[in-house]
Amino acid sequence: MKVYFGKNFWGSGEDGTEMEEIRLNQSFLWEDISGFIPSVYVDEEGIAIDFCIRVSNEKLKYFWDKWQQKLEESSEEDLEQIANENPLNQVDFHVQVAVNGEPLQNEFGCGASYTKVFGNKNIKDSLEEQLFLAYQCDENSSWHFKRHICRWSEKPQKIEEITIDFLAYDKRLKCDKLEIGLADAGKEYPLIHPLSGAQYVLCVDKAEQQTLPKFLEKVSDGLAYQEVPSHFLQITYHMQPDIPSSAFLLQCAQKGDKPHRYIAGREANVTVIGSTDGPTSIFLAGRIDKKQGHVAASECFYEPIERMYWTPIFMAKERQNMTLSIKLQ
Repeated sequence: MKVYFGKNFWGSGEDGTEMEEIRLNQSFLWEDISGFIPSVYVDEEGIAIDFCIRVSNEKLKYFWDKWQQKLEESSEEDLEQIANENPLNQVDFHVQVAVNGEPLQNEFGCGASYTKVFGNKNIKDSLEEQLFLAYQCDENSSWHFKRHICRWSEKPQKIEEITIDFLAYDKRLKCDKLEIGLADAGKEYPLIHPLSGAQYVLCVDKAEQQTLPKFLEKVSDGLAYQEVPSHFLQITYHMQPDIPSSAFLLQCAQKGDKPHRYIAGREANVTVIGSTDGPTSIFLAGRIDKKQGHVAASECFYEPIERMYWTPIFMAKERQNMTLSIKLQ
């Protein structure tokens, strides 16, 4: 297995030097995630660590049987649920690495998955199969491969210990949709945390129609422009008991209007988030006074809106962080 600093699984080493492999075969068990670290790779710039994470074929088959007939006609909500339920996605995580007690700077990471459950005819001789064979993975399971690359601040003369902090990503836990509009200031909506079962109340402080300045977005070097929708609904609320903004959000559950494209003969400078073909979203940074509590903004529409559906989302880690220390002889 040839590995090059700054390259993902598919990157070639035409402009780099092959990293030196240190074979480990270090197994790990992190609550419901099991796997092993086959090797680390080092050079003058940094270190690359490969992870092989085992995925149950039974879970993958159940997932595939449930969703394969719906893939072509799936809504955006279905696609998000499919991604969340995919067992190959559920084993992903972030890591923080230290060598000889010195924390390293994260460079980047990449991932790839190997399974025969989905009937993928292109898996033969693929990069995923090469990883599967090179690391002698158990053929009775499917596998998710993860590579994490860190840069030295100063390369150690000898690697004596590698410490890896396994850090779980936050998962989006959705509650039933709420309909909230201009007339609902002062209303309270009870919520139950989907994971912990803790009870919360979302209290609406203000519901306001807001309007962005009208502008045109130039979409080519010619005379094609598009008018961007400018009306949105803004909800200011607080939670009882209080919860950090990083642990909860109220997300608009309705798609906004798409921009109208037409021919015009003048320039325009705009700031838009999203593609030219999709609904227009707005970015509220710099518009929110943190003293007023939590703020949610809808997508944008051409006409003012009075009511819409919102999705309450709790952010939570499904497992506790774990530290693995590997001593090298």
